[in-house]
Amino acid sequence: WWTVANWALKLSVQAWLLALMLGTSFTTAFPGVVGAEGAAILPVQGVAGFGTYEAGAAAALLTSGIALKSGLQAALALHLFIFGSAIATGAIAWLFPSKSTLPEDPAAEAARKPSL
Repeated sequence: WWTVANWALKLSVQAWLLALMLGTSFTTAFPGVVGAEGAAILPVQGVAGFGTYEAGAAAALLTSGIALKSGLQAALALHLFIFGSAIATGAIAWLFPSKSTLPEDPAAEAARKPSL
């Protein structure tokens, strides 16, 4: 259930962003996002998925009447936005780690155990 919900939200938000970048409708942009994500699971990838992601999006957008050049440009912008978001949230998580994820101090653990 959660996997389906996560994918639905991810694809919907990306389609909305792509539609804004292209100045078109959500339904026109949605195939581009599906094409990009489909290309992202191919066994052969460029560095960080660059190239295949954009090509998948642009090819799928051709079926919606979006020119190849416009599709590639918008897909690159979307891909860079996704990477920027991932880097920003990763940096925040690194700067402010949860106490539950910090490694235990062995000396403190030994001090908590009752001595025999």
